[in-house]
Amino acid sequence: MPIQIQSTRAQLSVQTVNASLEMQGNGGQVLALDTERGSLEMESTSPEIEIDQTACFAECGLKNIKDFMADSVAYGQQKFQEGVARIVEDGNQMASIENKADPIPDQAIQNAYTMFEHEFNYDAIPKSRPSITLKEGDVNYQYQPARVNNRTVSRKVENNFTPGKVEIAVAEYGKVTISYDSSSLSYHI
Repeated sequence: MPIQIQSTRAQLSVQTVNASLEMQGNGGQVLALDTERGSLEMESTSPEIEIDQTACFAECGLKNIKDFMADSVAYGQQKFQEGVARIVEDGNQMASIENKADPIPDQAIQNAYTMFEHEFNYDAIPKSRPSITLKEGDVNYQYQPARVNNRTVSRKVENNFTPGKVEIAVAEYGKVTISYDSSSLSYHI
């Protein structure tokens, strides 16, 4: 072959210096907390309902002993006065001889029959309503919220960073060599 081509590749030189990071302190911290507990104080009074049915029971004949005794005494006094008035009237009728009437048959019928006649009636009892009194309850409270006091101080992290380097240089440039042999050249025309 009359032409020869030779080539060599270029060679690079690469030098690197690694980056470095130096840190002092890790930022860690010990928590310093003070806590105060919350408190809730409550005081309550219960509601009360008072139902007084004394009047209703009294209308039905169910009375307490004091009212029963007072009514019995009043009834006894009334019947005593009615009895005395009847006896006095009967005596006055017998004493009035001037009328020339015989009161004994009328008094006998009165004392035997008329005095014991009664009228009966039906009625719904009780007529009055019970007395209802409401005493409301009450709730008093004092609330003190919980508190947290944070006395933690953060620590600084110190760092020293050295950047890395990459140096690239051409150690050997590439070449292309072309040679030819002139003795072997022949021209034909």
